[in-house]
Amino acid sequence: SREASLPEIVVDQLEMERPIFSLETSASKGLQKIYWDGTKSNVSLQNFKSKGIDNRISIGSLNTTLSDFSITDVNNKTITSKEGSLKIQLSDMVVNSGKKLFWSATVTQVDAKNFTADSIGKKAANVKVYQGVLRNLQLGSEINGDLKAIIKKNPSFTVSNISGQIIDEKNSWTWHDLSFSKAAKSFSVDSFTFLPVKSREEFVAASKWQTDYITLKTGKVSVSKFDLDQYLEDSVFRSGNITIDSAYFTS
Repeated sequence: SREASLPEIVVDQLEMERPIFSLETSASKGLQKIYWDGTKSNVSLQNFKSKGIDNRISIGSLNTTLSDFSITDVNNKTITSKEGSLKIQLSDMVVNSGKKLFWSATVTQVDAKNFTADSIGKKAANVKVYQGVLRNLQLGSEINGDLKAIIKKNPSFTVSNISGQIIDEKNSWTWHDLSFSKAAKSFSVDSFTFLPVKSREEFVAASKWQTDYITLKTGKVSVSKFDLDQYLEDSVFRSGNITIDSAYFTS
């Protein structure tokens, strides 16, 4: 039987108030369900077009603030936004539901606030991102793979003003106003602190052998000519000049 085609629709501007969105899928290898309670948000769309000939939907731009959302993977593990929020600006969105689903979008800017997670990959850790901005990221069905693959295919993306903390079983890392430009190959952070979770006395008492109790605090750190793609390929850190202000190291 012939599949029903999309209706022909052209809308210059569309405003949605307090949307609620739920998506469940069995076609995705990693994703099972997305749920968003948008009763505190509005969604603004511009240049919405639906073409029935090729079952194509395009949106010139989308602006909204995401909070109160959850993502469930195929292993039934659910990640929630908790107290976090994302102010999102997307552009050049395309979805084509032909024989093979195609979609693409440009993340013009995302402002994140107060996000937490309980792991980094398979490693248990308490991760907090207090604030941060991401710009110029291309996403889509043809940019598949892990984070390394996405970064490789995005030569112009930047992150800026990211402040946060990671605490695992042994150590704590805290940073303020981290920024990175892939095109400029520049990296900077206003301050950085590394500390063991245990106090010096607890650390020494728990060690069977003599072990250094290492701490590190810095002011601003600037790195030039840092090739992120090469680092992700072979885990070798290469850069130009590195400037570290007010470094304080103990062991």
